[in-house]
Amino acid sequence: MIDVTGRPMVVARDGGLAVELEAEERMAQLAVVAAVDAFAGVLPAEDGRRIPLRLFLALPEADRVSSLWRSSRLSKAVEDALADRAEVVAVQCFTLGHVAGIGAVHAAQRAISEGFVGCCLILGVDSWLDPVSLEWLDEKGLLHSSARLFGFVPGEAAAGLLIGSPQMVGRTMPSAVLQGGNLSAEENLLPETPRLGLALTKVARNALRSLDDGDGFAEAVFTDLNGLPERADEVGYTMVRVNERLRSGGRMITPAEWFGDVGAATVPLMAALAVAAAEKGYSPERITLLLIQSLGAERGALLISLWNGGTASCR
Repeated sequence: MIDVTGRPMVVARDGGLAVELEAEERMAQLAVVAAVDAFAGVLPAEDGRRIPLRLFLALPEADRVSSLWRSSRLSKAVEDALADRAEVVAVQCFTLGHVAGIGAVHAAQRAISEGFVGCCLILGVDSWLDPVSLEWLDEKGLLHSSARLFGFVPGEAAAGLLIGSPQMVGRTMPSAVLQGGNLSAEENLLPETPRLGLALTKVARNALRSLDDGDGFAEAVFTDLNGLPERADEVGYTMVRVNERLRSGGRMITPAEWFGDVGAATVPLMAALAVAAAEKGYSPERITLLLIQSLGAERGALLISLWNGGTASCR
């Protein structure tokens, strides 16, 4: 496609998907791969029964494109892919874009705290690579190009986080503990005004309070910086304000530099990257803070600690 400057649009396409696939099928195929991978390490029940599974879908903003027609297609594709291992007993959708995964994590943790015995799968899925979404980005001046430096490269991805109840911990090898997930709304969104990151600072502080006795430190910070200058402003102010809770100032990691902007898949993908990097020895950090900004007012934060034998777990 050609953007308003007359140049071809630059995108980060998943090379495993055919170019001609429409958005619905692209998202379905991405979702199935992520769901199967997330569930791969779960041991089957001794009596052969399928594991009860609650599915929490993190999806694009409802006002960006209609997510409703995608949610039923996605949940059916995931249910079919896991049919021999799990029984999907409930599906809940969060159409909040970048921060949707944090809302999904909070809902899953609440379900487990209320007594759900089984697994909760947080599945973030997004693809900007349909004509409607690309034209929407282009009209709003959000696309990166040689003529428009302050914009982002639209991508596509899916990632899954499997959160188990205490009864499930013995049937899988937990990787991390998720803590402090919370959301807030930024009130200062007026054009031509400084973005001071007050809401992002609030959620970051809330997440960091979950560290034991107030003495712990986050060692790395994953952000969804993507080329939009207002995001950099908010993250910069936030990092300064919470610096006392970041070890050595906190190493900042920006996955959008590698994958492009992946929207609603951001939170599960960042969490998976943080855990994998630590487990494989690529990164020394054991406690990671996620700072997430939607294209609208929503801001979110989440703390990820490598597993050390607790009860609330994530794989």
